[in-house]
Amino acid sequence: MSAESHASIRAASRHEIVSPIRVLLLILAIVFTVESSIMAVLSTVAPNSPDTFWLSLFDSAVLVSALCPALWILVVRPLRSLVAERGELLARTLTIQEEERARISRDLHDELGQCQTAVLLGLRSVVNAQSLEQARERAESVHEMAVGAVDATRRMARGLSPSVLNDFGLAAAVDRVCEDVEAASGMQVKRDLRIGSTRFEPAVEIAAYRVLQEALTNAAKHSQATQIQVQLTHAGRQITLRVSDNGRGMNEDEQVANDSGNGLGLAGMRERITLLGGTFGFSTSPARGTTLQATLPAQERTP
Repeated sequence: MSAESHASIRAASRHEIVSPIRVLLLILAIVFTVESSIMAVLSTVAPNSPDTFWLSLFDSAVLVSALCPALWILVVRPLRSLVAERGELLARTLTIQEEERARISRDLHDELGQCQTAVLLGLRSVVNAQSLEQARERAESVHEMAVGAVDATRRMARGLSPSVLNDFGLAAAVDRVCEDVEAASGMQVKRDLRIGSTRFEPAVEIAAYRVLQEALTNAAKHSQATQIQVQLTHAGRQITLRVSDNGRGMNEDEQVANDSGNGLGLAGMRERITLLGGTFGFSTSPARGTTLQATLPAQERTP
């Protein structure tokens, strides 16, 4: 994401942070006005001294002063934290979007671009063939390249919008993405799927699918693992996704980055789960690899 985008987000956050102060001042003004009015009315009904009105104003000011610390702790600080977290979430969301666009662009260039170039060169070789037999052989080679391009397109389409998730449910989608990662990386991906054909709310299914997809991608790229265990269970009104690998784990710097939310992969997974009311956690060590676990509230629905 560009520096201008980050600057605009920070500027918007600074402007929004003023609103909790305005809320505090508004509450204090209302309290002062209401208290002064009550005391003034009481002074006219049963006046005790000529200075009763000024005493009521003084009592109201004391009450407002006493409320300031409590309102600051109970109202302003939570609101400021909420605004700051929302700004950070927006910045991370935009960054993740830019990362996803860059990944799609890279995949298009590396896979489809190369396949299309190879097909064009192959067709040129067919045109320049010296005999019919030679042209037929080269055409068969071009056909294989075109089939590879179609397969690459299908893989990218499944990654962007998994139709198997919408058509057959979460269990089938999890099984398919595990097969794809196993074929692409050479790692063994063991599956323990205990949800059968049960269907859940679309938001829950897509969140679990994307978290699994990100976890498998990270393991394939960084963990140096040879085996991954994927477990998906359904108990009561929640589903639990657990992904474990036997890789090298994360070092201390990586753990600090992930704990602070700077690791975009884990931060994105955590945000997906917590926004739906679930819980997300991970553990890692050089001896045991890395384990991710996400629990989501899940209401069954009719397919």
